[in-house]
Amino acid sequence: MLEVKGLNSLTFGFSKDDAETTDFFSAGWSEHLPAERAKTLTAEGYKLQEVYPTYQLNLGEADGGTFLLGNNQDGWTDPIPWDADGLTIEGELETLYGAANVVSVEANDDFTILFDKDFKARLDADFSELENAVSPFIIPVASAEEGERDPGQERIEELDGMHDDEGLGEFDLTSPGGQTKQFFASVNLQDIGGSNNEATSWGVELTLNGETTKL
Repeated sequence: MLEVKGLNSLTFGFSKDDAETTDFFSAGWSEHLPAERAKTLTAEGYKLQEVYPTYQLNLGEADGGTFLLGNNQDGWTDPIPWDADGLTIEGELETLYGAANVVSVEANDDFTILFDKDFKARLDADFSELENAVSPFIIPVASAEEGERDPGQERIEELDGMHDDEGLGEFDLTSPGGQTKQFFASVNLQDIGGSNNEATSWGVELTLNGETTKL
C-alpha cells in the first residue's frame, strides 16, 4: 500500500437518489424510498517532486579572461578560463562543494549547472576578470524534470487513465485517532498548476465504489 503525501485537506461528499413510491393512498404527501447512496472524497494539496537546484550561467560573449563561481561564505573556485567547457566547470565546482553535490554542467548556448536536491548553498559568480563580456549573469532557475515524484501521487495519476475494473483502486483512509476505513474508488484528477513562484497544486476526487469497510 502506497502512502499519498502532500495533502492538506480531505473533504467527503454525499449524494442520494430516491425511488418515488407515492400512490393513491399517500393522501397527497410525497413518499419515497432511498434507492442509491454515493460518496466522494476530495483530496487537495501540492504536487510533490524533488527539485534539483539549477543555475543558468551566461558569460556575455566574453573573449578572454577568467571568472569565479561560489560565494563569500563557502569560498570560490580557482579562476576558470572564459572558454572552459562544461567538464572543466563541473570539476571546479566539485572541488569547491564536493562531487556528491554536483550533478552535471551542460553546455548549450549557456551553461546549465545542476546540483543535488539537498544542495543548500547559493551559487554566485565573479565576472570582474572577464574581457569584453556584455552583461554576463548567473541566475537560479526552477527545475523539477530530473526529480523523483511521490509514488502515491503517481499511482493515482495512473488510475486516472484507466477504465473498467482496472480503473478502481483500493484505498485505506486512517483518521488521526487511528481508525482505518478501506474502500475501492475510481479517481478524477483535479486541476494541477499554479503560478511560477509557488508550489504546484495537486488534487483528486475519489468516487467510492460500494461500501466502506472498517478495519
